[in-house]
Amino acid sequence: MKNPKISIIIPFYNEEKFLSKSISSALKQTYPSIEILLIDDFSSDKSSIIAKEFENIHPNVKLFKSYRKGVGAARNTGLDKINGEYFAFLDADDLLSENFIQVCYDNLTISDCEIAIVNTKTFNTKDKEIETISSSRKKDVLNCLEALSELYTFKIPASVWGKLFKSSLLSNTQFNEKYIFEDKPFLIEILLKTNTIHLSNKKLYYHFANPNSITRSLINPTRINDSTQSFLLEVELLLKSKDKKKLLPLCFNSQYFILLDLFFLMNIDKKRINTKSMTRVFLGDLNQIKYQASVIGIKPKVTKRALLIILGSIKILGWNIPFIFLKKYFNKHFAFIKKIKK
Repeated sequence: MKNPKISIIIPFYNEEKFLSKSISSALKQTYPSIEILLIDDFSSDKSSIIAKEFENIHPNVKLFKSYRKGVGAARNTGLDKINGEYFAFLDADDLLSENFIQVCYDNLTISDCEIAIVNTKTFNTKDKEIETISSSRKKDVLNCLEALSELYTFKIPASVWGKLFKSSLLSNTQFNEKYIFEDKPFLIEILLKTNTIHLSNKKLYYHFANPNSITRSLINPTRINDSTQSFLLEVELLLKSKDKKKLLPLCFNSQYFILLDLFFLMNIDKKRINTKSMTRVFLGDLNQIKYQASVIGIKPKVTKRALLIILGSIKILGWNIPFIFLKKYFNKHFAFIKKIKK
């Protein structure tokens, strides 16, 4: 049987230090029928030259331009160009194991699934692997509700990389180009169309710490607000789901912890940011999420209500007292965030 073509989309902007290794890892795939779509988001360094050299040498590598509209638009350009029956994303500063595509494809075909997800190795800026919490599950094949439940309990990464998708799932689904947190709404919209998903614990996607990434760059009001706006897109999608009564509480619980993450990041960066304006934006988004919960009829459990009260108390108490309390209660989680930040 002929191997169907699989498209690997690599968007990039000023990634001259990492791009060659990333493209090479895609070219070294053991799976025989691959096209590599390089999407240049109008780079100003040597990234475009590097990408063009790969296109000139390898007939299965194609280079396209996306005119500095952000990673969401660059990914959409890639989606418009795919010829494969399946597609995957690779960030330009990450790497694929040589058998990433083959394992994902085998898992899809053997299990008759539409999405294959593998585990990830995460490395810090010194290329040392960071220990992550691995979840144990009783089965490898999940339905839509089970997969979304694992996504909202942080057992499945809310990113589009580390996954292989059937192209037939797209049907007009695209990344939102307004906000920087575009992965999650896209992934949720795709998952809602899916019957079955295969999960593997094999660590075949290698995610490297880029000092200029969203996670490690200085936190700012846009980042906080975009997190909330992307969340509201998720809510809009889930309200149309037949499983909305089960999924919406999980969605809100997940966002409460994301607010906690943002608060921790604000404290880590507090010596370099305008705390007054950041407090105003943070509290505005916190109240927006609480209001949305009340409109839909989501009632947080006692622990979540307590978390929201403590986060909201920074208006009166300032940052220090809530931070000391939350850092003590979520000590391991704060330590992990600090490790990722560095």
